[in-house]
Amino acid sequence: ALLKGEVKDSSVRFEASFAVQVLATGWSVIPFFPTEVGIEAIHFTMSASPADTTTGVAGESSQPASKPPLAQFIRDTKGYSLIARGPQSFTVTVVFHAPLQVAESTYTLSFLPPRSVINHLLLLIPEKGVNMLQTPPHRKERQKEEATTVETVLSEHDELKLSWKIEKD
Repeated sequence: ALLKGEVKDSSVRFEASFAVQVLATGWSVIPFFPTEVGIEAIHFTMSASPADTTTGVAGESSQPASKPPLAQFIRDTKGYSLIARGPQSFTVTVVFHAPLQVAESTYTLSFLPPRSVINHLLLLIPEKGVNMLQTPPHRKERQKEEATTVETVLSEHDELKLSWKIEKD
């Protein structure tokens, strides 16, 4: 999964893309986001099949290309879940907001991304004087005059925990 986020006011707006493969036949429920996340937009794209059984050509499918995947998001007291009928493969692109905890000029983001083998995360903090206080162990930071970018890779059970302070001149 690829998650690109930008800090805006008291939340982080993420644009994320997830490749989903439902292997089981029938309906499956996949926990996706915690309750504190707000979803702005969702888009499903059907993946091409590896090879069509009649033509044997990779990327050709006997299904019409415009046919959407049998999937949707639901929200309950546990958060958002993806309900999908398998077997099928598709990509879901989600724009969502994760809340920031703000105390004086210190910002904290604690977020468990959807379960994925690898979550590649890019976060832009559009502020001057960013001093990172807590970061993932494996990360790249790039500070420019007007912004800081943090890039990290998380495994399927890693929670993202970031904290930073804005140093005023």
